[in-house]
Amino acid sequence: MLRDNLTLSRALATVGGTRKEAKVSEITIYRQIPGSDGQEILKVDLAAIKKNQTPDVLLKPYDVIDVSENGFTGAGLLELLAGIFLGGVRNSVPVPRP
Repeated sequence: MLRDNLTLSRALATVGGTRKEAKVSEITIYRQIPGSDGQEILKVDLAAIKKNQTPDVLLKPYDVIDVSENGFTGAGLLELLAGIFLGGVRNSVPVPRP
């Protein structure tokens, strides 16, 4: 079950943090729009969150976090929120909420 009040920075810390190559100022969260097949795209600056310049993002079930890496055009590390509460990070395939 998803932990209450799970934020982006806490979720990333739970999976061991970001890699040193990560573009922490350009994180994308893909969020399912309830009752729709569409999704909302949130652009987040984790570096600004860590400096208390912007509030941390409260995550929702099925959020997909995309952390791109410097030097790799279009290549990203997909970290699915579902993996956090199922014991690890799952790649590419979202896990439905129980």
